[in-house]
Amino acid sequence: MNQLRTVYDEGGNYYHGYFENEKNDIIEALKNACNDIVNTSQSNENENDKIDFVFITQSYSLNDIESNVSDDVTDEIGDAPMDNESSDWKEFVKNTQNLKDVKHYGYFDTDYGNYSLICMASSKDIATIKCYDIMFKDVEAVYERTRNNITVTNHPDIDILNSINKING
Repeated sequence: MNQLRTVYDEGGNYYHGYFENEKNDIIEALKNACNDIVNTSQSNENENDKIDFVFITQSYSLNDIESNVSDDVTDEIGDAPMDNESSDWKEFVKNTQNLKDVKHYGYFDTDYGNYSLICMASSKDIATIKCYDIMFKDVEAVYERTRNNITVTNHPDIDILNSINKING
């Protein structure tokens, strides 16, 4: 994951020092979601469909959370968060040739290189994750079904929501 940003981040929209409980609830929800991703994937029979780690950058809302991975992990994943030899990466590049930013880089570029990493969830019971604990995998399926379109309205009310539901139906 790239970053967790909220309106409660330090210095953001004059919320500095306020709403710590709300911010902590959001971080806890993120941790639970990450653990659910890892735990749910472990029931997959194919080893390549199991997710062993969920990393996120130590920035914004997570500034104060101590990194639990070594610098070599941060460096390795910062350089290439997606294995550029994997079928996922090759498919991603093939499907996005019109994006100039993708053509510019030989790997999937993110903000990882600017920050330390935190491991939000792991299938392994280890205190500090090392580089040799991480293996890139080719997953067999990426988004087998299309995602639903997102519908946005500035002033939702029951009539608008009913109309949206009818259109979607």
